[in-house]
Amino acid sequence: MSHASILFLIQNAQNRDAGATQAKLDELIRALAEARNEFIGIEHLGERDLTGIRDALEREFGDTPHHEAIERLIGRR
Repeated sequence: MSHASILFLIQNAQNRDAGATQAKLDELIRALAEARNEFIGIEHLGERDLTGIRDALEREFGDTPHHEAIERLIGRR
């Protein structure tokens, strides 16, 4: 088997795994009443849009270290 064939198989498996993981995450978003449904499908956005979303989320939670922001998010429930 050529290196290109092996690379294709690995990429195909990674894409399938990523797609399955994304479908599971989307289902969790739909299932949680507090979750924001507008996050469903953002993996299809461009890098600039994703950076904007990430920056907005960081502003929402302030400039605290990530573990503190996560604790605050969990505490909102």
